[in-house]
Amino acid sequence: MNKKGYIFTICIFGVAIIVLAILVGIKLSGEDFTKNEKKSDEYIYYSEMFSLKLSNDKTYYSITKLKNTSLTSVEIPDTIDNIPVKKILANKDSNNFTSWNNCITIRIGKNIEYIGTEEDNNGVLNGGTLGDNFLSSISKTSTIIVDEENPVYASRDGVLYNKDFTVLIRYPNNKIDSIESFNVVIPDTVVTIYNRAFYYNDKITKLVLGKNVEHIGNLAFTGCTKLSTITFNDKLKSIGQAAFKDCDFTSIKLPETVQSLSDLCFAFNYNLDYCYIGKNCMEFGRNIFSEVSKNFIIVTSSDNLTKLQELEVLKQYQKRAED
Repeated sequence: MNKKGYIFTICIFGVAIIVLAILVGIKLSGEDFTKNEKKSDEYIYYSEMFSLKLSNDKTYYSITKLKNTSLTSVEIPDTIDNIPVKKILANKDSNNFTSWNNCITIRIGKNIEYIGTEEDNNGVLNGGTLGDNFLSSISKTSTIIVDEENPVYASRDGVLYNKDFTVLIRYPNNKIDSIESFNVVIPDTVVTIYNRAFYYNDKITKLVLGKNVEHIGNLAFTGCTKLSTITFNDKLKSIGQAAFKDCDFTSIKLPETVQSLSDLCFAFNYNLDYCYIGKNCMEFGRNIFSEVSKNFIIVTSSDNLTKLQELEVLKQYQKRAED
């Protein structure tokens, strides 16, 4: 190698070392040095109970998992080392709350503003502002208590609502309103029964809608296998996707106010042989009555019969005008 080549090689090697040093420095500067800092007793206590995630700007904590899965009573702190705890997120590996399966009582702190699945790549909360999927399928929870100072959520009689009690978010699967019969009466303040609000509640047998309920969310009563009786109000407008899938109805008389029935909303009610649909219902999803009784029939008013008979999504079902 000539002298020029030797000098060139040395220069390239030197530049490479400098670049590598810069990259390593950047990486180190971005690391969470809390790993090397002395942890407070408070942080140690909660980090043994929960998986904690500090926001990028280090202004709040998210709880991403309940680590101590044997706990039957859990209290979400307001702060950890004076940093507010603002989110309860589903387990990242399974996108659900199965680590909370043994919790009977859950107390939610005043700073929690979102409960649900992770944010997407654009920073949008997948569950909307109120979150989603909280404690769905968890069978042992009977009571959810929210700090009265929380600006987003509230609780009453162990049930999770939004702050003004217009949205019923989560009715614990092990909550029992009556020892003799498992009847649920939705409060009159409620306008929306949220997605998965009663998801796989295998205790409820009877449901009475409050007078102001207008919307029943997706999967709201999916898997309520003992739910056989429902009393509607005269304000209900929409029933979400699979809202009453896999329940135990034999007959349904929808109020005239219903305008929309989404996909699979009464599917897999194997004993369902009758459903009344009013003339104001204009939106019909697919497979609304999939897997119902072989004798199933749709009943409607005489002036609405022709419209229903012409609908492609309902053509497989028998229909007749109301007597």
